[in-house]
Amino acid sequence: MVQNELLHVSLDKKQREAEAGTIEPRESAPTIFYSDKNTDHEQNSPAVLGEEKAATRFKVAYWLPDKFISLTKWEAFMEMCFNNCIDLVKLDLSGSIEDQLPFDLLFHKIISLYKPKLRGCDANVDYSFNNLFKFIENHPEVPTIDPVEPQLQLFNREHVCKLIEQVCVEVDQCETSLKLSIPAWYKLEKAPLVDDEFPPEFSDLKFPCICKCVHTWDKRSHEMSIVFSWSQLIHLSAALPLRYPIILQNFVRHQKILFKIYVIGQQTIVQKRPSVDVPDEHSCDTSPIHFNGHAISKSAPLSATESDQLVSSDLEASFDKDLVAKVVKSIRARTNLAIFGLDFLVASTLSADGSTGSSTHFLVDVNPFPGCSSLDNLHQHLLSLLLSQQNSECKSES
Repeated sequence: MVQNELLHVSLDKKQREAEAGTIEPRESAPTIFYSDKNTDHEQNSPAVLGEEKAATRFKVAYWLPDKFISLTKWEAFMEMCFNNCIDLVKLDLSGSIEDQLPFDLLFHKIISLYKPKLRGCDANVDYSFNNLFKFIENHPEVPTIDPVEPQLQLFNREHVCKLIEQVCVEVDQCETSLKLSIPAWYKLEKAPLVDDEFPPEFSDLKFPCICKCVHTWDKRSHEMSIVFSWSQLIHLSAALPLRYPIILQNFVRHQKILFKIYVIGQQTIVQKRPSVDVPDEHSCDTSPIHFNGHAISKSAPLSATESDQLVSSDLEASFDKDLVAKVVKSIRARTNLAIFGLDFLVASTLSADGSTGSSTHFLVDVNPFPGCSSLDNLHQHLLSLLLSQQNSECKSES
């Protein structure tokens, strides 16, 4: 299991001495990049860090889904790692993993096996998941990116909402001019009947509300709806195959912008993505809005010119990177994950003169090992993570 302190190790001085094609030296504090996919920062040749290579090579056993391998140009990353004394070796999950020892680090994306396992659609997937899961469980001495249990817990939106509530309390105790919050939410166990009244315990729930199923491994977990009244939810449940239990959550107006955060070790990358909104003029009779959250959030990141059409410069200026850094630190400490994603909304109130007033950052989701193929310099971020782990291993052995 990756220990929390392993995530804070800076690169060795010689590794940080830049050559042509090297990654940029990292600050001791986490770095936040504003990533724009329209600008290609990916280097054409593998990076070689430092003027001298370590005498001992670092062996990383990995298992990643074929889609991730293809989208991230994994072979080029393997070459980059090789040039930095890191050997990437693919695990064979069809056989004994113990027989494939020794290796210095296990790097995996077991969650890509978790969804089909729970759906029970492939016996081979079930065996592969159990094989890798049991190995990690039985070999705590093997450093692993990332621990499995915290990742699997994030497939439950109720758990995620409770985690966010804890983070909000912690962050709000720090001195900050901007408020962090989570939209009011409730778990609805079963579809309401026609004669069911609005539950009094849902008093903080204000329509419009967004509806999403609790379990994100479900095939329809990305299918969401925005409803404008309790009676509308009743009729919606009868008309659509909503998978209960569901989360009902207040909808926050946010100028159609989702701030998507990618955390890879000590690097934090922020992208702006298009999002959904409700009509400016709406009532309890407004038709429900149905959408696929995955399809919308996977749209291409907004460039500077595109974002000007959707979001005011005041909103972007109000996105507080220091606040995000506090949130990242809290999530990392609570989950012990090195790779995860966050979804933020920013709601700004207008002052009397029409300018943007106070802003509230709403943290609405935490994702284990999100898709990273849209990130600039992904190879460099991953390499930096592996090198920090290698450096930590060397220190622990000395």
